Amino acid sequence: MLRMTSIAAGAAIALACATTGALAQKGPSGPQILPPTYGSYTLDTGYLPDPYSVNLQAGGSMDAGAFDPNCWGNVAEAPDYLINYNAGNQYPLNFFVDSAADTTLLIQGPDGQFSCNDDTNGLQPMISYGSPQSGAYNVWVGTWSASAGFPNATLHVSEVYTSPAQLNTGGGGGGGGSSAGLPDYNLPPTFGSVTLNTGYLPDPHAVNLQAGGNLNGRNLGGNCRGWIAEAPDYQLYYTSGTTFPLHIFVEGSADTTLVINGPDGQWYCDDDSGQGLNPSITWQRPSSGRYDIYVGTYSETAGFPSVTLNISEVEDGR
Repeated sequence: MLRMTSIAAGAAIALACATTGALAQKGPSGPQILPPTYGSYTLDTGYLPDPYSVNLQAGGSMDAGAFDPNCWGNVAEAPDYLINYNAGNQYPLNFFVDSAADTTLLIQGPDGQFSCNDDTNGLQPMISYGSPQSGAYNVWVGTWSASAGFPNATLHVSEVYTSPAQLNTGGGGGGGGSSAGLPDYNLPPTFGSVTLNTGYLPDPHAVNLQAGGNLNGRNLGGNCRGWIAEAPDYQLYYTSGTTFPLHIFVEGSADTTLVINGPDGQWYCDDDSGQGLNPSITWQRPSSGRYDIYVGTYSETAGFPSVTLNISEVEDGR
């Protein structure tokens, strides 16, 4: 979702309970923490996309209260996930859960201390580190009830957001159904990706794809238009220089639109700035990083027309 440059002062901070003593130095498997069940990932401060999200199953057979009397819920023996975090001095680090079940959080930070939370966001937990340390964060997502089984849950790790409500994908936008949603640039791009360094050849870099989708671009606000897919159509990893602008434009016979999430986390949109009914977006001083590109159709009933997406430092498609 969209990265913001600052987090609002006074955002809800979890009632994290740092523990002390010998017991606090032990994870659910004892002194040696088991490998995480759902994997691990390394995040550097300022990462995009934000939040970083992982789907998993909450719960387990161990009582989280064994590690501190203020910890709640039933957790697995092994951590569910491991975040290796390289901290800066600008952002907090927030962990929160989205699930239909009543869940809890237990985290062992880089200092070996445990923090836990139950109901910061309704029945969902959140733990915030205001001045996070670099290092390993072992994360357990528990269930409040031992009889809850292993419900599906999504763990979010964010430097900006603190609750599922802030990621709400609802909204108006005409057309109904999934048109009320927002695109998810965490998904793999449908038509591939490319890494380009400034001065690349051949220029333009062109890729054939199919435009369109069932999500209404108007839900993103601003001047965003058209019907786009949930996953990016194409992904550009770009290293900029000081000489060239960056132009991304579409060629085709259909009436198309462009929706791009830039390296700064902002959405950039266009309808008819290119030739005819084709869109074009230009960055005069482009940033290095990832560009998630969606090619939409202006009409909901246009289907999935074949078009050519162009990425150029010399042509703007106008």
